[in-house]
Amino acid sequence: MRHQFTAKLSEPESGLATTTFCERLYARAADATSASRGGAVLVSFDREADSLEQALRSAIADIVAAGGTVASVEIE
Repeated sequence: MRHQFTAKLSEPESGLATTTFCERLYARAADATSASRGGAVLVSFDREADSLEQALRSAIADIVAAGGTVASVEIE
C-alpha cells in the first residue's frame, strides 16, 4: 500500500548544507522529494509499506541517516 506524507525538518534551509543533506537522502530514498518554503525544509514521500506506521518509521530513519531531524509530519 502507498502512503503519502510530508516531513518538516527541524533544521532551517541553509543553501549548501541543505543541498548536501538532500543528496544523501536521495541516495537512500528514491521516493523522497524535497522543497523549501519560508526557510523550512520539507520532504515529501510516496512510500510503499504494509502500514502507515512502517512507512513513517522508515522515512524518518532515512532522514536521520541522511543527517536531518524531523520536527513534524503531515499525512496527506
